[in-house]
Amino acid sequence: LNPNLGVVRNRYSQDFLLADIPGLIEGSSRGLGLGLKFLRHIERTRLIVHVVDMAELGGMSSIDAIKKIEHELTSYNPALKDRIGVVVANKMDLPGAQENYKKLDEYYKGKSIKLCPVSAVTNTGLDAFLDTVFLKLQNCEPIKVFDSTYVEEIIDDHDKYTIKLIKKGYYELEGYGIKKMIGYTNIDTEKGFAFFQNYFRDKGIITALKDKGIQKGDTVSLYGLEFEYLD
Repeated sequence: LNPNLGVVRNRYSQDFLLADIPGLIEGSSRGLGLGLKFLRHIERTRLIVHVVDMAELGGMSSIDAIKKIEHELTSYNPALKDRIGVVVANKMDLPGAQENYKKLDEYYKGKSIKLCPVSAVTNTGLDAFLDTVFLKLQNCEPIKVFDSTYVEEIIDDHDKYTIKLIKKGYYELEGYGIKKMIGYTNIDTEKGFAFFQNYFRDKGIITALKDKGIQKGDTVSLYGLEFEYLD
């Protein structure tokens, strides 16, 4: 239900941060399931790696599966389609995968997306895949920590928020401005997290949490993210 973050080191001792994000379902961009939560995490990445089942065990062709994911990404944010740089053709060890791979290779012919055939079970092709990701990242533009015009919108019109005590030591925070701020802020960077903290102080949210009785070590939940209160 949540992304798993890890530092990946390839065979040349080159590192990058990777987020393993849960799969999107059809309608994610409209808020079905936890789709918007996952899409917000995807929006914070510089490069999207799409893993595809080449054995097509779910009954859907790999190309149709890719098209559905691209539709959800572009419906949420058209810029995300351009961040798909690598497609991992997984389960190449299973029957039918080779034939399906030929179709996928033809589909991507002439496009800038790199296709990487792998088998996670046998570890085949993983070194080449990691090398490809690292090289792709060298040409990726940095993601904006926040959009200044958007922050101005929050300040003008969308400062309302609610704090609920769900149970002892667990608070839930909601608000239009907070939700949008989370979507536009990369809290995994030092600058982004500093902006995140300053926003909460400037809006009086920290003071409001104290008024509600929050204590050090308590948990604050906001739109799928949880933080330990340390102030």
